Amino acid sequence: MIDQYKHREQTITCVCGWHGSCATNATGGSDWTTHLNQFRTKRK
Repeated sequence: MIDQYKHREQTITCVCGWHGSCATNATGGSDWTTHLNQFRTKRK
């Protein structure tokens, strides 16, 4: 869940304390997408 989102900077702070970019990177994903995937895996 997003705690804070800054549109111009495209940065997100997660409720878990993670902070990173949601801008699309060269692989078509983003740091945020990677974080979400890791977070979902850990919760199972």
